[in-house]
Formats: sequence, C-alpha cells, structure tokens
Amino acid sequence: MSRMLDKDTEPVGEDIIRFIKTKPAISSWKQLQEYLTTHYDLHAPELQFGGQKYGWCIRYRRGGKTLCTLYPEKGGFTILIVYGKKEVEMFIERQSEISDQLVTLFHETKQFHDGKWLWIQVSDSKLLGDLRIVLAIKRRTRI
Repeated sequence: MSRMLDKDTEPVGEDIIRFIKTKPAISSWKQLQEYLTTHYDLHAPELQFGGQKYGWCIRYRRGGKTLCTLYPEKGGFTILIVYGKKEVEMFIERQSEISDQLVTLFHETKQFHDGKWLWIQVSDSKLLGDLRIVLAIKRRTRI
C-alpha cells in the first residue's frame, strides 16, 4: 500500500480520508480514532512526518509514552504498536482471545532489544476487536 510521502504537503481536514479512499477502510480509521479518544486519556493526536519510507502519520501518546501510531495508506492504514518485555508476556497470556491472523503476526515479528514492533495493516473492520485487545495490553483503557 502506498503512503502519504510528500513531506511538503501536510495533510489537513479531510485529506487523509480522501487518500485512504475505500469506505471499509475509512470506516475503520474513524472507528479506531473514536475508540482511542473515548477510551484513553491521551494528548491530542500528533500529526508528524515519519520520513520518506513511512510518510505522514498520527501518533497517540501520553506522558512521553506512545500508545500507537497510525499510518494512512491507499485502501487502508497501518497501526504500529511497540511492546516491551512486559507487554510481550501479556500478549502471550491473552493470545487465545486474539485472532489467528494477529497471533501469527506477533510470533513472526522479530524481538528487538527494545521490544516487538507490531505493524498491523487494516483495510476493514475485521481486526478492530483485536486492536482493542492489543491496545489494552499496551495501556489500560480509562473506561
């Protein structure tokens, strides 16, 4: 999937929605953003340019710690969640609650010294339930 790679053109307003383009992906994008703002006590989402390889993204964080980062793409988006050692163990404990697709991705993701970097591609709402679980492993919801 292609990303928003033009550093000189900062997306504003509905630019990201127009870029994603497909209705199922747009719906998932909006649902996930709504979930993040209603269930987590976070700073305002930060739009930033992640470099020529990753393009524009929206980062959700609180107190210097990032919960997740969303990368809009044509036909979908990718959510990046970085797990430390504690979260890796919690994921393994809860993997029976998570789809085989995400469990496979987790086990195929390389373990680095600073944790596992889960790059989860989303093109429709099938993974939204799983995303709520993997986000809750990273940080508990406020409600």
